[in-house]
Amino acid sequence: MFGMLNVYGYLTDLDTTETKLLKKCLGDSDGFTSNNIEVSDWDYGATQFFRDAVDGWLMSGTPHAVKLVKDSPADDMDGGKFALIWWSPKDELFYVATKQSDTESSYVIYTTDGVAERVYVDQNQDSSYNVTETAATARFDQFSNTLYMSIDVACETQTNNIEPCLEKGDLIFITDANWGQDLNTQQNKAFFGADTVVDFAAGYADTTDLYTITKIWTAEETADTAVMCTAAKSSEWSCTVGDLYSGSYENKFRITVDKSINWDGSTLANPSTDSSVTTDSVYGYVQLLKFTPASTGNYEYVSMCSNRGLCNSDDGLCECFKGYTNDNCDTQSSLAV
Repeated sequence: MFGMLNVYGYLTDLDTTETKLLKKCLGDSDGFTSNNIEVSDWDYGATQFFRDAVDGWLMSGTPHAVKLVKDSPADDMDGGKFALIWWSPKDELFYVATKQSDTESSYVIYTTDGVAERVYVDQNQDSSYNVTETAATARFDQFSNTLYMSIDVACETQTNNIEPCLEKGDLIFITDANWGQDLNTQQNKAFFGADTVVDFAAGYADTTDLYTITKIWTAEETADTAVMCTAAKSSEWSCTVGDLYSGSYENKFRITVDKSINWDGSTLANPSTDSSVTTDSVYGYVQLLKFTPASTGNYEYVSMCSNRGLCNSDDGLCECFKGYTNDNCDTQSSLAV
């Protein structure tokens, strides 16, 4: 079940045995088992933010991705929701990145061996998101499927040490996680949280959905594209040399996903990008996480020829592997050996 604390939600009513079991089931979160900890052989999915006056733990660049399914769903259409969670060793609580629409029901938690990794600029090239890094942010209109990125994150064209870079076909989480909208006034909340959102009840619920990238590209610049003023342009635009064009915003770097986003991420802000930018109306503030499914242990339950043969495209018939028979190769038979 969910409780509430500041802008975060956390799992409640977990006894000692359930907590240990969940740690073990969550296991590794970043794809590197060499840094796993404790007897549960797992990752917190959190990072210690040393600038925090209370020495807090916040969501790292690789939280745990899970699916929450109600223990007693109302009907078969309620298939559950994805969520990003992490463990705070200080509070000994599992925190959840997003608000849930139902905080009263109990949930079954389904874990995965896949990796969810925040998209960021790896400035010190240590493959770890921490205080030295800048997260890539996005903005988008409600019911649109086009995201405008703060920086080029495409594997083909990016030159900024993006970790991980994105390409067509990648899976990404787009979530309303109270990331924060202003870098300068966030202070100790630069990793996670918001200066403009002070309660977990704010924002949209159930937004940690998984999308597939169908197109990623750099568009031609327009008159509104965020570009620094130069001496040649200062007389043409109402801004000072070295500043941004008045009323400009970043709109070159774009991502199209496979379905419309049902919540509004159009707020323009400067949450965790270039601190030298002199206006807060340039970028979006929603961060993205790339999800990489586990490369082992995935069985394709629905497949041609029952995963026990190959489909002959000439006649549309299954050619079964040795030991299997029937039209769809679903029968094991010693006579077929």
